[in-house]
Amino acid sequence: MDVPPNPTPDPVQSVFDQVTGILSNYGWTILFIVVVANLLWSHFYPKFKKWRERVEEQEKEAEYKKDPSLIIAREERLCKARQRMAEEHERLALEHEEKK
Repeated sequence: MDVPPNPTPDPVQSVFDQVTGILSNYGWTILFIVVVANLLWSHFYPKFKKWRERVEEQEKEAEYKKDPSLIIAREERLCKARQRMAEEHERLALEHEEKK
């Protein structure tokens, strides 16, 4: 019993033909655009990132100028975090000392 080969469905073949047609006609142009876009991205993205960080820093400074208690609260949180880290370090040092 011979099984006929399963032909590629027409919509799939049509899409494939369209994509390969576009690439064969405009492949070098698409490649050029992608390369230029990549160069522009790699050149401007670090500058954009620095600019965005600077804007965020200015927003924080403006917020702190409006409400100085935020600075005090932040410093208290930092102090508590440092204290917790120091206590954890001391605990680990004691455990290590006991093992010896």
